[in-house]
Amino acid sequence: MSEDKGLATTAPPKATANFSLAKWPADQFNQLIPTQTIMTTDLLMPMVQVVQLEPADKDGKSPDHYSSVDVPAGHRAPTARGLNKLATTAGVSFYDERRLDDGSDPNVCGVTLMASMMLPTGQRITAPGSQMIDIRTWFKADSSAAEVAKFRKQFYAHVSTRARSRAIRGLLSLRASYPNADITKPFAVVSYVPNTSHPDVRAAMLAGMAGSVPALYGPEPARQVGPGETVQLAEVAEDIVEGQVTE
Repeated sequence: MSEDKGLATTAPPKATANFSLAKWPADQFNQLIPTQTIMTTDLLMPMVQVVQLEPADKDGKSPDHYSSVDVPAGHRAPTARGLNKLATTAGVSFYDERRLDDGSDPNVCGVTLMASMMLPTGQRITAPGSQMIDIRTWFKADSSAAEVAKFRKQFYAHVSTRARSRAIRGLLSLRASYPNADITKPFAVVSYVPNTSHPDVRAAMLAGMAGSVPALYGPEPARQVGPGETVQLAEVAEDIVEGQVTE
């Protein structure tokens, strides 16, 4: 209670100094956190979500990770789909995507973009991602014409996806590849969400939700006059006649 009688103040919830990942031990989970120390504040709270990448089938194939000659033996690297799962869970957003080349050479395409995520301080950190591909040097000599044509049909999308993957790896500090035993472990992904126990945060969220209703469904319709109701008309100034204002 403040010194002025009748004016009450509500103290916001106190910040918790530490947040434990004991429920997600490192020997059972890949702990994916933006900082080594997890702190909570009165406005933002950490949230842990578990992401399980799809395991490889009997042929060693998975839509979420792969093995190739470019990946160390006994390791697998996350695919674009696997990286997108982790980025979505971590609350990563992308912006400022644009082409690096001028588009004059149909065999060349370059894309750059920025990835962003929130820290517990409320600040956002960013990481760039870019990719430049020349189809003439991208494929091996034994690649089929059909394979090259298929890639060319989605040229920009392929380049953009690779640029986005680079940004995700940089922002989340992901390894380029994981040992086979580790890639099968779930990822414990830490992100930060508004602390709805804080009265100011709740008020701001409710205000935002209220404002989104007319944005989605339009303004509230005008009230219709029911039968038998009396309507009070506003008075019109005497000097306004048929849209003309007399001097």
